[in-house]
Order: sequence, then C-alpha cells, then structure tokens
Amino acid sequence: MTEFFETLGAWSASALWLTLAAWTVAAAAALALDAVLPLRRPVVRQRLLIALLVALPLGVALRLAAPLAVLPAPPPAAVEAVASVPLPASIPTEAPAPAPAASALPSARVLVGVATVLAALMALLGLAHLGYGYARLRRWLGAMPEVQVPGMTAHADHWAAALRLPGLRVRIVDADVSPFACGLTRPLVVLPRALASDETALRLALAHEVAHVAGGDGWWHLLARLAQSVVPWHPAATALVRQAELRREQAADAFVLAHFP
Repeated sequence: MTEFFETLGAWSASALWLTLAAWTVAAAAALALDAVLPLRRPVVRQRLLIALLVALPLGVALRLAAPLAVLPAPPPAAVEAVASVPLPASIPTEAPAPAPAASALPSARVLVGVATVLAALMALLGLAHLGYGYARLRRWLGAMPEVQVPGMTAHADHWAAALRLPGLRVRIVDADVSPFACGLTRPLVVLPRALASDETALRLALAHEVAHVAGGDGWWHLLARLAQSVVPWHPAATALVRQAELRREQAADAFVLAHFP
C-alpha cells in the first residue's frame, strides 16, 4: 500500500498539485482585481470568473492526459555505435553502501498520494451532492401545486416575445420561497404566491428572473457548480462562485432598472 501511495504521489505532484497551486495564484489575483476595479458590465465579470473556475478541472484533465516526459528516440547510428563497443572481460565492483535506516515517518510522496486519494473522493462526493440537489429540485417542482394568477400569462408572453425566449414558462407556487429560474432547454420561472397580491412586485420579480433566462445564467451556473464540485474543499473555488453569483444578480438588477426606470 505504501508503494501505491508513493507512486501516486510522484505522478500527481506535478500533474495535479502544481497545476492547482498555479491556478490558486491566478484565482486570488482575479478576485482581488474584481474587488478593486470599477463595476461597469457585471455580466462580463460573471462569465470571466466562471471561465476561470472551469479552467481548473480542464487544466488538470489536460495535464493528466499529457505525458510527463517526451524523450526523443536515439538515431539508429548512435544505437549501432553503442552496440559495437566491446565490453571488458570483468567489471570491477565495489562493496555496496549500507542501506539507510528506514524512517518511521511517511515520505512526502506518500503524503501527496494520500492527499490525492482524498481529493478524488471529495470530488466524487461533491458531484454526487450536486446531482442529488438537482434531482430533489425536480421532485419538489413536480409535487408543488400551481397557483393561477390573472394576467400572469400575458406578462410571460410579453417577455418571451420581446427577448425571443420560446418555451418560457412561469409558475406561481404556494410556498415560501424566493423567486428563481431553472431549466436549461425549457426555462421555468418560479414565483411565490406572496407576490401575487402586489402586481408591481410581481412584475419586477418576473423581469429579474427573465433576465437570468435571457442571459443563459442556467448554463453558466451549472458550469460553475460542476467546477466547484470537483474541488469543494478549495476556498478560492467557493469565493469565485459567490462572486460570480453576486455579479449575476447585479446584471439582472441592471436589466430591471433599464426596463423599469
């Protein structure tokens, strides 16, 4: 078992952990720049942050797929020259040096190998948790009864025609939830019944969620969550997701202010 972890540690030290260290430096610089630069186009900031987040698993996958070393084959002439050199009849040997005493502490390669196994297990758990969350949301939407509100279909049709969103669906549910949008190929806007008593608030909330649908935020959110699930233990990944979500909400707010000044 020790040999396995040592081999794994030697293989993953440069392929995984050095790549992760370089990405961590880039993520810290991106977060610092995002915090100090003036905010002008939050949707661009959001997509750049998510692209940086997705670059981590892609970079690791490419690094693992690439050969660790590519050595050119020697020319045939050199091989024949080496083969033609006569060997001596006897080769003097020296007494072997005494083997160093084995240390009771594990080597650095063993520790790196153990860390690699733990990181892989946490990535599998993170992806499983993400899939469970989406399945749970699907079941919740299927079991939640829909509330009919007069005029809501007309508002939805207006935004679908104005933003070219065929198949846009709007559902008002009898639950204490915040408005949200979900669905990738068939987007769905979910609004709580509490907003039905205030038409202005209902229209603003609908416009905010429609902005998410029009911007393709469902796909970007899925990419960000998938990338974060691969390294759920990394604080920079969590910070990038939170900052991207903040920029996404700011972009939707800007859309609402542009249409409802």
